[in-house]
Amino acid sequence: MVDRPLRFGVIATLLPAADLVKVGVAAEKYGFDSVWVPDHYVDIPPSGDRFDPWVILSAIASHTKRIMLSTAAEDVLRYEPSKLAHVMVTLDELSGGRVMVGLGSGEAMNAVPFGIPWKKRDDRIQQLRETISVMRLLWNSSGSHPVSYSGRFCRLENAWLDTPPMQRPSPSIFVAALASKQTLELAGEIGNGWLTGYGTVDGLAERAKIVRSSAESAHRDPDSIRIAQWFCAALSDDEHTLIRARRAIAPEVLYCADRKSLERYGLELPKPQAQPGGAPSHLLADHGTASRTAESASKMPDEIVEEFVPCGNASHIIEAIDKYRKNGATDIVFRDVVGQIVVNSREAAIATLNDFSKKVVPYFREEFEAQGGLQDRNP
Repeated sequence: MVDRPLRFGVIATLLPAADLVKVGVAAEKYGFDSVWVPDHYVDIPPSGDRFDPWVILSAIASHTKRIMLSTAAEDVLRYEPSKLAHVMVTLDELSGGRVMVGLGSGEAMNAVPFGIPWKKRDDRIQQLRETISVMRLLWNSSGSHPVSYSGRFCRLENAWLDTPPMQRPSPSIFVAALASKQTLELAGEIGNGWLTGYGTVDGLAERAKIVRSSAESAHRDPDSIRIAQWFCAALSDDEHTLIRARRAIAPEVLYCADRKSLERYGLELPKPQAQPGGAPSHLLADHGTASRTAESASKMPDEIVEEFVPCGNASHIIEAIDKYRKNGATDIVFRDVVGQIVVNSREAAIATLNDFSKKVVPYFREEFEAQGGLQDRNP
């Protein structure tokens, strides 16, 4: 693996829509490289992803000049690929060439209750593959160069977009995958990057090998594939705040982390309704799931929470990030537990970003520069 500057992003979620925009603006002010907005119709507490990300990102774009803009993550079940491609080129022009996308195969909670067919895993992954191919074809089409495509789930016939993306040849696509080997292989084969979910350092190292091996098999440079680690963490010097943070985030760990990583602890995991025995993506966001998850999480030891969500002062957070970096992460996408979940206010979220930018990020910027590296913030 080549040595390159670690990039830092921010997950904007939970707060009211106008406050999320202010968080995105603050992220640019404090030197973060990217802002990521999840896409959910509904969610399971303590998560609160509920707004359309493209609306939020458009508002952030209109108040910023440099920061990259992405979803974390979009899914192919709810977006017809030509529509998603069109939305993205519109934001790419509005932002001056700053749009990216995290793109995954979908979650039952945002499909089943809304009449959207919940397909088998292999079908959803094939649809993800076809969606990426169609979007890239459209991004490089024109009236004088229409494109066609015939797949199992996607079709084009002499189609084109009148608006090309500002980024050439196309915006970056981060394939979102937690533990599915097929999706990880897809990230290495055709993605610009891989967007992880909750995971341990060992889990990242194991899955990064799959991504890199797939890239090599596809005759791609594995170092060209960015690995964006979803980094949920509580940054604080106050032990009482850290105790609250561990308890607050424990339910999310139970239903978001991959099941194999959790099963070794003997925990009682939420049972997916859409496909019994399935992955976290098969959960539905009903009251029963939320209450059962909260009850199980109340028994989870703090040390298990810490496996997935580092909680501590700046030195503790730096140590955790460094482990992810050494095991393949190129981007740290920070999900703030203190400001957005424990305190749950715009002011607290922005204060946490300020602390993170002053106490954590400089360690990695200065380390790279000391090694003779150059800053390059555009993904």
